[in-house]
Amino acid sequence: MKLEFDDHKHSTYILQSLNTQRQKKECCDVVINVGSHSFSAHQNILTAVSPYVKDLIHSCNIQPSDELSVTIDIDYMSPVSVEQLLEYFYTGKIIIADKNVEDLLKGAKYFMIKRLKSHCVEYLELVLDRQSYMYTLMLAETYDLPDLAATVYLYVKDQFFILSETKEFVKCPYHVLLKLVKDEDLHTSKEDQVLQTILRWTNHNLEDRKGYFPKLFSYIYLNGIADEVLSDISSNEPLIKNNTTCVCAIVDVLSHRKQENLTSLAYFQRKGALLDVVLVLGGQSSDGSFRNAVYAYVVDENKWIKITHMPYRAAALGAICTSKYLYVTGGTNEQNASLKAAWRYDLDKNTWNKLPDLPLGLVFHSMVACNGIVYTVGGSVAPRKYISTIYRYDEKKEKWTSVGRMSVPMDCAEVVTKGDRYIYIATGRCMINDRISRVGVIDCFDTITGEVKQSLTFPIEFKHRPVISFQGDTALIMQSHKHTIEVSLQKFKANKLPKRIPLLPNATKLEVCHAMCLIRDMIFVCGGTSATDDGNVKEYSVNKNAYLLETKVGAWNEVAKPSEALESSACCKSKLQCKFLQKPEKSLSKSKLEH
Repeated sequence: MKLEFDDHKHSTYILQSLNTQRQKKECCDVVINVGSHSFSAHQNILTAVSPYVKDLIHSCNIQPSDELSVTIDIDYMSPVSVEQLLEYFYTGKIIIADKNVEDLLKGAKYFMIKRLKSHCVEYLELVLDRQSYMYTLMLAETYDLPDLAATVYLYVKDQFFILSETKEFVKCPYHVLLKLVKDEDLHTSKEDQVLQTILRWTNHNLEDRKGYFPKLFSYIYLNGIADEVLSDISSNEPLIKNNTTCVCAIVDVLSHRKQENLTSLAYFQRKGALLDVVLVLGGQSSDGSFRNAVYAYVVDENKWIKITHMPYRAAALGAICTSKYLYVTGGTNEQNASLKAAWRYDLDKNTWNKLPDLPLGLVFHSMVACNGIVYTVGGSVAPRKYISTIYRYDEKKEKWTSVGRMSVPMDCAEVVTKGDRYIYIATGRCMINDRISRVGVIDCFDTITGEVKQSLTFPIEFKHRPVISFQGDTALIMQSHKHTIEVSLQKFKANKLPKRIPLLPNATKLEVCHAMCLIRDMIFVCGGTSATDDGNVKEYSVNKNAYLLETKVGAWNEVAKPSEALESSACCKSKLQCKFLQKPEKSLSKSKLEH
């Protein structure tokens, strides 16, 4: 009789015992000196994890009975980091944080530990943001991390319209800046921003950088810059007015414009330049058919363009844009009263990607992005059946997760975020005394704790859709056609004000069937239904127009007509690349589905 026993924890136990020996300096044959600190270790462990130590022992002809001594400059790596490295060598576990990631990269480079370097890169990519991007780029170049450098470049390219205005940007290496200004897909607000960026970068260290300026300037899209800006810089900016080549290039552009009837600078921007747009998705036409088109209203051009088609037809769906993606969920159509569908559209690649279905079919639910994470808020699962659930899309787990609940089950809630943590949910429809009514409630949902931090109820005198926004850091403003509710964020108390939003030009109130969103300091509205009353019966028709309300002026302006008259479309603001405006038909034809 034979029995084989396999102790799966044996190797772990051995390493734990060896680590204990190291800590007690027992049976060790390696000494690592860092300043006045010394650390003991085992040659067999170090050679197993570090090619550097293995080569060192071989090249120095270290014998098994010899003790190996390694000295590390304390200015290169701290004793604390060396202890963390040794702990990693023996256990395979490491805690990486902002304060030690560079030291760990030094250790990974010194001991030639590829896996540790990969862990550091993964951490740096995970925490990459507007505060750390330039430091991360420096680490990538210092420690020869090409994949990390490529990730940072893409991040800077996509966020250039924001990052170029930060004080850290003047530290950008020349070769990276040159690559950015040569990139036609650079996400800039307009070409003026690129020009001002290279001027600011050069003037930050004029003596050392002025020689780089002519080449950087040669990649500026001068045709995309306004006359007054070109005239001003050619007269007042020394880097340009003292350079004959730069001045001649500007004069050439200005002289050609005098001979042409220039209508818009948007057509002369680089393809990646970003436009402020409102996206309108899906909806239902007056004949009852459901739509799947995605249209963009370009605010500064007063123009509509078709972007793509959704993978499914629906009305009363949810939509939200993050910096790069458009998320679309739920809705209703002739086949299903409440859809579970969830899709993501890549605004750069022009492709649709199928996401896991929602846990429930949702209609008239709200969507919001907080700290780059997408949430659905409330909604209807069937006629007169409302939910209070808040779902979050987990990118890593690729699933929708219930993360909290509103204080009241309702649909058609208005939502807005404050900072990277809080979602404010204001009013919504629910059942009151067997009637569908809009309820006066404001919840402050904490995305970290998953709880409603504060909740406030108050009487309202309207049933239509309000507009919510923040007034600085002190108040949440909810405007309606009847009155305005001001909520103090400190005391969390509501106060009624006489100011109100005017009715739409066709004397219609804002309802859930209207596509509406805030963009800049304006309110955009299109579609929806309007009623005409001949004294005997009310007739409803789908609104064919679109409007912008400049809140400071307090008057609606009719803008370009949408391509289709639709009700219950989804609507959200976004930034869209100029390539869609310059060649919309080409962009549309390339739209693809990815499963």
